Amino acid sequence: EGVKHIDTAILFGYVGSRYHGLQKHQNGPPTIEKDLESALVKAGLINYPKGSTQRDRDGFVNGDLTKCNWTHASRTDKGVHAVGQCVACELRGPPPKTPPEQHFAQMAEMVNRKLAEQAKELWGSDSAEIRVYAMRQVRRGFYDERRLDRGGSGPAVTRFDARRDATGRLYEYQCPSAALVRRTGA
Repeated sequence: EGVKHIDTAILFGYVGSRYHGLQKHQNGPPTIEKDLESALVKAGLINYPKGSTQRDRDGFVNGDLTKCNWTHASRTDKGVHAVGQCVACELRGPPPKTPPEQHFAQMAEMVNRKLAEQAKELWGSDSAEIRVYAMRQVRRGFYDERRLDRGGSGPAVTRFDARRDATGRLYEYQCPSAALVRRTGA
């Protein structure tokens, strides 16, 4: 059977100490998106058109994220960690042979294995700094006048967008108490 395109939400977390934020920079330093994208490509879940990918200095395979309709719920800066981040993208693969929940759990584990392999290659670490918790198919069906997809034969309902369809965000900032104490005699 043929390849199936699946609009997917990926819920994940990460320790961002070694990264220069979430958002990928072309030919730039390590970012969360770059590592996650590369793991998805290596797992065969993102297939860019032939000749449209590049291998960066760390050996990661990356392409144009817009080609797989990639969106992220929010961005983080250099060194910032996230407990629950979401990206949406169109994944490709053979039609599932197992129930959807089991199929997506298997895909998440496959991506986590690729992330662990990359961490070992890049930093010699036995565990990945990024962990996919869950993957779910998301359906079209969000009707928003501001986001009508006007391509093709007229207005249509838009696909899931991790940023625009997020129902909330929660940020927690931590600062060492020593930074707030006035130093005397200095």
